[in-house]
Amino acid sequence: LHSLPMSNLTNLNQHKYIISLIGILLCFGITKAQISFAFGEYTGNGSASAITGVGFEPDAVFIKAEAASQAVITTRDMPTGETKGMGVQAAHTTGRITTLDSDGFTLGTDVEVNDDGIVYQWMAFEDGGDLSIGTYSGTGSSVTISAIGWQPEMIWYWGDGNHARDDATMYLKVNTERCDRFRSGARSTDMIGALNSSGFTTGNHGTHGRDRSGAEYYYIAFNEATGVLLDGGFTGNTTDGRAINPSGGWQPDFVVCNAAIDNHRPIMRTASMSGDESLRFSASGIATNQIQSLTSTGFTIGTGALAHDAYNANDYVMMKGGTEQTVTITLPIELIKFDARLEGEQVHITWTTGSEINNDFFQVERSINGIDFEIIETVLGAGNSQEVINYNTYDDLPPSGIVYYRIRQTDFDGENAVFDVKSIYNGTNNHTDWVHATESGKHKLNIFGELEGTFEVVVMDLNGKIVFNKNFLTTSRNKTSMLVTLPPDLKNAVYLVNILHNGFQNSGKILIRDLK
Repeated sequence: LHSLPMSNLTNLNQHKYIISLIGILLCFGITKAQISFAFGEYTGNGSASAITGVGFEPDAVFIKAEAASQAVITTRDMPTGETKGMGVQAAHTTGRITTLDSDGFTLGTDVEVNDDGIVYQWMAFEDGGDLSIGTYSGTGSSVTISAIGWQPEMIWYWGDGNHARDDATMYLKVNTERCDRFRSGARSTDMIGALNSSGFTTGNHGTHGRDRSGAEYYYIAFNEATGVLLDGGFTGNTTDGRAINPSGGWQPDFVVCNAAIDNHRPIMRTASMSGDESLRFSASGIATNQIQSLTSTGFTIGTGALAHDAYNANDYVMMKGGTEQTVTITLPIELIKFDARLEGEQVHITWTTGSEINNDFFQVERSINGIDFEIIETVLGAGNSQEVINYNTYDDLPPSGIVYYRIRQTDFDGENAVFDVKSIYNGTNNHTDWVHATESGKHKLNIFGELEGTFEVVVMDLNGKIVFNKNFLTTSRNKTSMLVTLPPDLKNAVYLVNILHNGFQNSGKILIRDLK
């Protein structure tokens, strides 16, 4: 660079010079330290759903509930649909993070990732730069991993089996005992045998070594890089709100603290969390008085022993370079419409989707009592689509009387969801009948038969007080069913129903019971 004459520089366009300068730096191997990750939070809905808006296709995803559920993690190297629980000794399991997608990831229905109304913190990592994601096979003796390309400062790693040697573990170079299990904080120097310039070697120990024969191991390795990752330690005291400001510090996006004594579990905080909040990796809810805040030069800690043991050494690692993303959680299927109509001696079943994510197939199910359903047709889904798609099929031999239909949707990973029940009356005379049903959580009367003319619907309590009375006029001879929505404020009780039509009266009882 010093050999460039200044007279030449004055003749260069400023932008061209900057571009040339960057190219020269890259040629000399001078690149900016980088750990690429995104983070944020979402609120679960209890149904298999897709998280979008991460900004890239993740190579690894970590999720922890702000409730008493353990953290889980998955990487691109693990079998699709499998995750590792970080808070228990257990093998990989399914039903949590089911796929890694082009702009996010898909959730199952397990409460550890998707309980209705629970807030979850998540992190998504991208392989490359100062972060390396990989796998190796256990052999029963030391295994050397040299594909990382640099000496790690921190490693998260775990095995796929239900064995203590497969527990999710954190290695931190500044920690003199090296490794801590996320679930318990149990420590050992034997889990990592040694570091080398391009990776690490596992320990060779029958109790602790992460090299169990027959197990597959997975890791995320982090490099200590200027302005990206800092780790260190401090001696604890009794100061609440203590500021930890390492030399050359900056505002982190993610901090993990750990008292450097046995059986003190690591505890973490992301920049998307607010107030005095921290989270363990085990099945515990929000913890206070631990990592209290993230600051412009580091972070502050309370007197909680997991982050700040008053009488011992404490370790920490802080990381930045992440992007906080506001993500969208959506059901795999946006069902716009679903209907079943009697057409001659057949029932025509139609449904319309507005979008589909990882949708494998639909099953059309039929019942004569509204409880026990059988599959009468399987229809392939579109996989992934953001367009409106119309589906239809026929029940060629519907049973006589009231027949119920529903749609069951199944993802590629086997997760499935059932949509509202529809019903028709398959009769051959002028008889009119009705049933009490629910649709989308609302109580309805479903009236069947030849529905031309005026209907009076009366609902009374057991004391004879009328709680609903309304007339309905239908003019179409082709209409064979009609839904009547009942008042939403009906108390849990038994009610009398009268349906009057052209001099015909049909009466019965219904039970309203809403579980709160």
